[in-house]
Amino acid sequence: RDFSHDRGVLLEGGWICLADMAVWIYGMERLIEAALDDPGFVRELLQFVFDWERPRLELLLEEEVDVLVHSAWYEMPRFWSPRLYREFIKPLLAEEVKLAHGAGVPFTYILTAGSSMIMDDLLEIGVDAIRGVDPIQGDDDLALIEQKAGDKITIWGGMNSAITLGRGTPEEIRDAVDHAIRTCAPGGGFVLHPVDQIFSDTPMENVRIMIDRWKEVGRYPISL
Repeated sequence: RDFSHDRGVLLEGGWICLADMAVWIYGMERLIEAALDDPGFVRELLQFVFDWERPRLELLLEEEVDVLVHSAWYEMPRFWSPRLYREFIKPLLAEEVKLAHGAGVPFTYILTAGSSMIMDDLLEIGVDAIRGVDPIQGDDDLALIEQKAGDKITIWGGMNSAITLGRGTPEEIRDAVDHAIRTCAPGGGFVLHPVDQIFSDTPMENVRIMIDRWKEVGRYPISL
């Protein structure tokens, strides 16, 4: 904590799991089939994961992390459908958000595709940021997500890493930065972030191009 705060770096606490852990235990296809055929079992399994994770969540909050991070790669509504999401995942996620907010800690949700499909639900339970909004591999419509999120949820992403940053030309990288900032940054509530990370084989020159362009156009008021 001292190291990160001395350098002005955000200290994350996580990654808290729910459906991700259930998928690792039981398998994606089997879990979704069970949600339809044996919903009581799925509710019990998810509650078991939640109860197992809760002490770790509470420890992170006691340690005063800057933001709590929930891993939701396998909670995408494209896997579960919005109806199943609301039935099985949303109630427990709401409890996590309540615990985080009770400790004064923002709640960040790693969701790399389909966030617009459940944005109303995320707004309702008070998610503070969606991390992993990817306009290429996630096929996320940045304008639609920004419109739905409004000034309530921070968009954390906006740029693809594996394709745009990893393989793109300098002009394509600059254009991607411009598009993300032009679409999501006006009014605040946007963190430019290559989704889902900078990989070991990502050309560092491309990373420098992204950062340099961000420095050129990322200051408020946005003039792009």
